[in-house]
Amino acid sequence: MKKLITFLILAYLSFTINSSATTQEKKIENKNILKIGVLLPLSGQFQDIGESFLKAIQLALYDISDENIKIYPKDSK
Repeated sequence: MKKLITFLILAYLSFTINSSATTQEKKIENKNILKIGVLLPLSGQFQDIGESFLKAIQLALYDISDENIKIYPKDSK
């Protein structure tokens, strides 16, 4: 039983160390940030639609979890 627990702990540690090293390498490699400007009706008659579109865009970015994409929403007054 002790051997099994020791094996499971070592396997867990090796996977976590390996995954954290991979994550750090990706952050160092990808310094280019894609900047996307979004023109939406954030005020006025169509404010609800604009806010819904903005939330949808933010949700899509969250789903792909790419830190190299940045959106810049602006009102289309």
